[in-house]
Amino acid sequence: QLDPRTRGSLFHEVQYRLFRALDQAGLLPLGREAVSAVLDLADPLLDVVAAEYAERLAPAIERVWVSGIEEIRTDLRGWIHELAHLEGDWRPAHFELSFGLPDSDRPEALLPDDFRLRGRIDLVEADTARRRLRVTDHKTGKPPDRLPRWIGNGELLQPVLYGLAAEQ
Repeated sequence: QLDPRTRGSLFHEVQYRLFRALDQAGLLPLGREAVSAVLDLADPLLDVVAAEYAERLAPAIERVWVSGIEEIRTDLRGWIHELAHLEGDWRPAHFELSFGLPDSDRPEALLPDDFRLRGRIDLVEADTARRRLRVTDHKTGKPPDRLPRWIGNGELLQPVLYGLAAEQ
């Protein structure tokens, strides 16, 4: 199977490009009625990104690569359906919002107690009517064997810190 880092990078790249395409096409926020059009954009976009990655990585076993791409396609389609059925008026405000990184024009986030944070948030959405932000960090690796009861292991701490950074 694809290694988790490659799979995650590829999935995030497709999501980023898809959000940009949806934004340019005026399809955001994504509603249930647009799912078919979004899938029509997503499938060829995944093919393009997968071809770029394959060119760069030269996968050793073609069957493993193709199977991994089809697993990503399944996950991407599920994510699109889930996104289209979310309640509320959530509008994407930022996709791949980076801060404090060399490729970013935003400084580090300064959190309480002078804690400085750098990173890249997958998705920040705004519900302007309720004056709320929602931060999403897509986890594309292997799910944990058991969920921790408290904030820990990065899987739960990262979204909390990113929420604080997004507020800033």
